[in-house]
Amino acid sequence: MANPANSPKAVKRRNFIKKTIAVIAVVVLMITAVVLYFQRRVEEKFSSGDVDTVLSASVTTGSIQTTVSGSGSLTGEGIVDVEVPDSVPLDTVYVKVGDTVHSGDVLASVKASDILEALSELQDQLEDLDKDLKDAKNDAESATVSAGVSGRVKAVFAGVGDDVSSVMYEHGALALLSLDGKMMVRVSGGSYTQGQTVTVTDSQGKEYEGTVSKVSGEEATVLLTDNGPLYGDTVTVEGTDTGTLEIHQPLKVTGYAGTVSRVSARENAQVSRTTTLFSLKDTASSANYDRILAQRAQYEDMYRTLVKLYKDGAVLAPCDGTVGSIPEEEAEDTALPAYSAASASGSSDPLSQTVQFTLDPGLEMSVTIQVDETDILSLKEGQTASVTVESIGKNACSGTVTEIDTTAASSDGVTMYTATITLDKMEDMLSGMTADVAVTIQGVENALLVPADAVHKTSSTAYVYTAYDTESRSYGSPVEVTVGMSDGDYTEITSGLKEGDVVYYTEKKTDNLFDFIFGGGMDGMPSGMGGNMPGGMGGMGGRRS
Repeated sequence: MANPANSPKAVKRRNFIKKTIAVIAVVVLMITAVVLYFQRRVEEKFSSGDVDTVLSASVTTGSIQTTVSGSGSLTGEGIVDVEVPDSVPLDTVYVKVGDTVHSGDVLASVKASDILEALSELQDQLEDLDKDLKDAKNDAESATVSAGVSGRVKAVFAGVGDDVSSVMYEHGALALLSLDGKMMVRVSGGSYTQGQTVTVTDSQGKEYEGTVSKVSGEEATVLLTDNGPLYGDTVTVEGTDTGTLEIHQPLKVTGYAGTVSRVSARENAQVSRTTTLFSLKDTASSANYDRILAQRAQYEDMYRTLVKLYKDGAVLAPCDGTVGSIPEEEAEDTALPAYSAASASGSSDPLSQTVQFTLDPGLEMSVTIQVDETDILSLKEGQTASVTVESIGKNACSGTVTEIDTTAASSDGVTMYTATITLDKMEDMLSGMTADVAVTIQGVENALLVPADAVHKTSSTAYVYTAYDTESRSYGSPVEVTVGMSDGDYTEITSGLKEGDVVYYTEKKTDNLFDFIFGGGMDGMPSGMGGNMPGGMGGMGGRRS
């Protein structure tokens, strides 16, 4: 009878177990060897002092400055828009984008008949406005201010000779009325209960009967008659609690134009809705009259524009410059057929105009850069900037910060703002070219400077080392210093050192243990580890990413 232990299946299982044990043993051996190798490398590296090279530097005198930098695209500044009334179609356009023109050059021709027709229609509009203006001329603001409702006058702010708008700005009203016959005072709640009768004493010692109308938390509201007590007076309730008198249901008497010529309102007087409180002089014309008058002024401006267009017989360039845009319906050749923005848009407004051409005078350009939230508060309009456009050369030109937009834009958790720098246009500068900008935030001349890496900072002080022992590899003679500006490479020292002093330091860097271990290769690694590994694992020893 066959022995089960010698069956092919049992033999195969024993062989698999043996191979698995062998693989585990090899892996354990590899891990042990790698750990021992890495340990030896770290000990050698750090014990030899090769990780950080000790440097020395003398304190020198020089200039230092901090800057905010960025880049953006050049854009033409001072672009001039040439508007043409929509009521006048262009006949022929004589320029193309990019053409250089001089002041007075013809950009496009127009037909005299079209201008005359537009003038005729505008004249009709002016005559209609004149009729409306005549009707509204006598529609002036009222020369009196009435109460409007029945009540009692409790405060009068306007006096004879006062400007109504100024009084309204300062007090929010010309006078105050009490509508329900009640004044009120708020005092500490204390032991008051709702409905309780109390004694209210004014600043002159006169007593009034009051009623507690509401108790809310630590505050009680007491009501009393409005016939007698003065608005804003300090009163005492029950001889202990004080407060300021207010109007329980106030009404503001208002106005907006004119000068007070007479005051009929009297404090504490009872008035009806028709009672005149103030008489005014120099009242403004009605709002409708002012609106028509302003509209007529716009029509007059358009009339002058049409007359000039008729006299010139064409649309002329208002200044020297380069043509930046022309009407959208550009033909293949230079000349355009008759084109009217009004017909294209359906506009019939006689005052409507459309920008048909743009001219770039070529005097200034601007570049907009993005600024990090940590730097935006350091920027100020008027600061000097250095602008470099590599497309035309590496020589920097001077610019000025002319606009700072503090509207935040966030992306990937970073908040950015924008700043615009304006500069004189140089030859060969074109819109769209990339410009690098450096804005000088702060600068110091004749400053004592040390490498920034030499300065060590704590929560309360800063110090440098002025000695180094090569045998013990240790720093010594620390000196406390006061630091000023830093540009990242050098730091200003305002006290603690003098020119010529020597400081010792190590360049600050981020130690990457992985790069340190693998950067120089696996020198000294036991060879052959992996070449004969079972199960096809032989490639593990020679691959590095």
